[in-house]
Amino acid sequence: MAPEERGRLQIGIGEFDRVLGGGIVFGSLVLVGGDPGIGKSTLLLQVMNLLAAQGKKILYVSGEESVQQTKMRADRLGVSSANLFVVSETSLEKILQDIQALRPTVVVVDSIQTIYSSELPSTPGSISQVREASSRLLYLRSICRSLSFSSAT
Repeated sequence: MAPEERGRLQIGIGEFDRVLGGGIVFGSLVLVGGDPGIGKSTLLLQVMNLLAAQGKKILYVSGEESVQQTKMRADRLGVSSANLFVVSETSLEKILQDIQALRPTVVVVDSIQTIYSSELPSTPGSISQVREASSRLLYLRSICRSLSFSSAT
């Protein structure tokens, strides 16, 4: 695996690292967008497995699939690491608690439009919910080095 350089986490997938300018910048937020079914979740799970293999603590939050569904995908891809933690959650407040308890290097939220804050009256996926979830997760940059959101656009 590629080492950390200049405040970036290099993944070890040449094209992925190149698109991100040399790897994931510490403290950054990366939005992975694309049509439904194109492979965003699969790609992110594979990328997080590579980081976990480098000894990084990873939290993968799935708002669209159960832990069992994510495990089946991981098994199919050969993804397995003691450093890769998976939760199925849509409550922003619970996700924030999980991040603070685990203190991961990288967090993936798949997908941001499924997350909701009980403090807002709007529905998940609304502009106000996505804005609130994004800003509150971004606020935690001091705890985790990077955030990645998957989104179907």
